[in-house]
Amino acid sequence: MRFIVERGKIMQQIQEELSHVWKGWTIEDLIGEGSFGKVYRIVREEFGHTYEAALKVITIPQNQSEVKSVLNEGMDEDSVTAYFHGVVEEIVEEFVLMSKLKGNSTIVSYEDHAVVPHKDQIGWNIYIRMELLTPLFDYIRGKELSVREVIQMGIDMCKALEICQKFNIIHRDIKPENMFVSQLGTFKLGDFGIARQMEKTSSGLSKKGTYSYMAPEVYKGERYNSTVDIYSLGTVLYRFLNNNRTPFLPPYPETIRYADKERANIMRMSGSVMPPPCNAKGRLAEIVLKACAYNPKERYESAADMRKALESVLYEEKEQILAYPEGDILITDTPDYIDSSAPTSKQKEEGTEFLFTTNIKEEKEDEKNKAAEMLKQTKVLDQTEKIVEESGKDIVPEKLVKPEKTNHPVRIKRKSIVMIVLIVFVIIGAIFAGKAILKTEVPVFLNKTITEAKVLADDSSLKLEIEKRVFSDKVARGDIISQSIKGGTKVKKGTVIEIVVSKGRKIQVPSFKNMSLEKALNLAKSSYSLKVESEKEVYSDTVKKGCIVSQNPKVGTTVEEGTTITVVISKGIEQVTVPNVNGNRKETAITKIKKAKLKYEISYDYSSLVGAGRVISQSVKAGNKVDKNKVIKLVISLGEEPEPEPSYQNSGSGGSSGGGSSSGGGSSSGGGSSSGGGGSSGGGGSSVDDSSDDWDLIN
Repeated sequence: MRFIVERGKIMQQIQEELSHVWKGWTIEDLIGEGSFGKVYRIVREEFGHTYEAALKVITIPQNQSEVKSVLNEGMDEDSVTAYFHGVVEEIVEEFVLMSKLKGNSTIVSYEDHAVVPHKDQIGWNIYIRMELLTPLFDYIRGKELSVREVIQMGIDMCKALEICQKFNIIHRDIKPENMFVSQLGTFKLGDFGIARQMEKTSSGLSKKGTYSYMAPEVYKGERYNSTVDIYSLGTVLYRFLNNNRTPFLPPYPETIRYADKERANIMRMSGSVMPPPCNAKGRLAEIVLKACAYNPKERYESAADMRKALESVLYEEKEQILAYPEGDILITDTPDYIDSSAPTSKQKEEGTEFLFTTNIKEEKEDEKNKAAEMLKQTKVLDQTEKIVEESGKDIVPEKLVKPEKTNHPVRIKRKSIVMIVLIVFVIIGAIFAGKAILKTEVPVFLNKTITEAKVLADDSSLKLEIEKRVFSDKVARGDIISQSIKGGTKVKKGTVIEIVVSKGRKIQVPSFKNMSLEKALNLAKSSYSLKVESEKEVYSDTVKKGCIVSQNPKVGTTVEEGTTITVVISKGIEQVTVPNVNGNRKETAITKIKKAKLKYEISYDYSSLVGAGRVISQSVKAGNKVDKNKVIKLVISLGEEPEPEPSYQNSGSGGSSGGGSSSGGGSSSGGGSSSGGGGSSGGGGSSVDDSSDDWDLIN
């Protein structure tokens, strides 16, 4: 009960600070809690629409024991404050990094952040507003995960890492907890750099967590590059393709002990040969093991290389029965953990057998079949030799012996030899006939769909396996380009025929920017055989409402037919509320205008009602909704207008002398009015100050 009350107080405090930072947003519920902070679902209602976002709250320092810990190291209170403030500044620097990555479909979109200092003690609350997504573990908890989805996850994560590499960013914290899923099913990468900065707090140093996905060179404190992210991603894929077990853990469904985890990490960090994940076969297993290579030079050099490799083994849902005839649904049960000693040698042996069971059984079956065949042939030869040896004993079938000719042993011997030879030929013929029955003719699979080829293969007692997919201008997408064994060849039943499948023609992604979604859909389908899906809506100062702001993949990217292009749709220019600045001092008014995301223009005039330096009027009424960056014209008071100075004329003189004004209204060298001057000497008209200090147009 006390815990619930405490949590309620914390949420109330956060709500108060949230209302001050971002008006209109309210906390709905707590959706996540980790080592470095809590995550809430927040909502805002505007114009009849409800907007949702995720709010991550990080407290620095995380508790007062951290402050005491640093004080105990000999720091005074000012030094402690400076120390933790430095951590806050470095976390804020990470937000600058996150803002550069905005708009990418495979990276969690950062929206805004705010830092609120604690009132009565050393500390700060950092608020991070991000798009609301489903955490990966929550996503797989409610559904069955397939091999195809794991491959797609790897492709999406590689796309995210490609963007990181463009900005020379090493994420260094790739793990399932930092992966999320959008409503469209796109996998996204989040939590850039925050964990690294949090490690600088004393609590953070003790919360580095498991090393289950960490590259060996990071663990050992050696120099590293972007391939550490490829290693971590490979380990994540390994886990989901290995019945939710990371490398070297006991096989499912065995219980995992603490000692098992320690042993598994030691084996990884020492470079033990990693067995393939039990649910990955052929090329997919090779890709995962290459990503997890102990030697960084043996891994993929770039995320783009790994993405291309994964794309080559990605199959469509309708191809599942061919790619994985036994089914492609994976086990994602959470492992049971118990604190006990390391597994017994028997468990180790069983674990090894489990990982390699398919290959070992197949090899044993092959050896059995070969041995049986050789034994059969040996028996036939033995029987033949026995018959030939015994042929001298006049062994002849009874029906061939004629009683009246039994007194001719030579003739009987010849006949018996002939019969023996005939029997041998019959036996050998039967063997070859049996072998002929075990053989089948390979059909022609070229230009057939995978479904059609599967039917032909089943009818011929053959197996099909997709070797790879390649682009082709001649063969339709999904049809077969080539086969490993030519059609018409006689082969043993059960032989595996490898096929190459067409990805269709290469498509250069066109630009859909500034198009309406409807127009983009029609163009993509009719001219490029592509699909278009809207991912989200954002405000845009340059793109009309309802039109496309950005797309992924980008213009010019080579893709296959049927690829889905995700687009971001414009909500138009953001509407903001004009603040009331009448009567405010100039500096205060400018601050309010800037905070409201507006621009301003200043002019000056005399006023007997408004004090000098304060706003007389604003061009747009307070409370009105206008486009962001609209210019609001402010008139600033110069105070009361001064009395005009008297002027004197010199009689008999046509020009002005000394300081008088010309009779024709010209400028006076003394103090008369001047067009474009600082103020009007007689008419009280307004004037515009064009000095660099007072004229200020904010971009």
